[in-house]
Amino acid sequence: MIQEIKMEGFRSFLNETTLSLQAQTNDTLRSSNVYQNILKGVLFIGGNGTGKSNVMESIHFLLDLLYDENNVDLSRYFCYFSKKKEIRLTYSFVFPKQKIVYHFIIDEHKKTIQEELKINDVLFNLPESNHQLKLSSILQEQEELKELNQFLQNSFHMDIERHIKSYREEPITLLGYLKEYGTKELNTFLLKHHFGFSVVYEEDIYIQKEGREEKLPLYLESIGIVTLLNLLPCVFYLSKYPGMLLIDEFTIGFHHRLEELFIRIFMKNTVMSQFIFASHSTNLLKTTLLRLDQIYVTSFDTKKGSQIVPISFFHPRESQNIEKMYLSGMFEGLPLYEDE
Repeated sequence: MIQEIKMEGFRSFLNETTLSLQAQTNDTLRSSNVYQNILKGVLFIGGNGTGKSNVMESIHFLLDLLYDENNVDLSRYFCYFSKKKEIRLTYSFVFPKQKIVYHFIIDEHKKTIQEELKINDVLFNLPESNHQLKLSSILQEQEELKELNQFLQNSFHMDIERHIKSYREEPITLLGYLKEYGTKELNTFLLKHHFGFSVVYEEDIYIQKEGREEKLPLYLESIGIVTLLNLLPCVFYLSKYPGMLLIDEFTIGFHHRLEELFIRIFMKNTVMSQFIFASHSTNLLKTTLLRLDQIYVTSFDTKKGSQIVPISFFHPRESQNIEKMYLSGMFEGLPLYEDE
């Protein structure tokens, strides 16, 4: 599981910025939203263009460098307004018997990549490279990195266009899932949660509404239903195997009750998996759904770049209306748009 990420010179993050997934000591939702003191998810909320997506991109960037390096354009990731043109990223992972810290520096001017790897505080110096991460060449070879490699490969990224990228050798897709497992698990889920329709798979994928004989091709359904069905195989997989689900603009096409249901199901049904996502839906700001240390507000300063702060930093009481406090400007990250 990811415990911490440090970013500097990365996209809109000019100065060193830390994202911590170490759970604070309170017991709120600990049985469902925390595993061995590590948060099982983090929400980023804030105005447009403040850097929400870029936090998740720091993880997406690592996954692409390790497993899809040929399709990475490094020029897209240097800080937009830094003269230094040097990316510094540090990732801390924890597993039952291991702590792994991986750090790398990409220098655009020198055209070099410097890497450092620590496993249980033992330092492994990786040779300097000028084109790709050396970690990618040893991830699948070293027994000490087996758990890390599996965790990263078991991860999924959904972009704002609702495309899901899988890092397994055999990517998980809705069609592939239905071919292998059929519709039983999917339809059991839909029935249990009263969605009012079932999935029919007959070479193509169809939706059948309760009480109707007609079958509607999936591509004619709403973006919310299509997105949900594409995501569910990922969630089913992550409930069995540790990994990450990264979603940019999570709530596109979702009713607010579906947003909340999805989060609750992920937190309840997974063990060592993590859901990291961005949203503009303020209805998610409630302590019956997410802990205060699971909600980060993002803001942008013209001199300092993007900044992230957990709502727990402001010490609100858990009984308070967090959504109302956010919308009234009591936390950072509230855009100040005004009418003329």
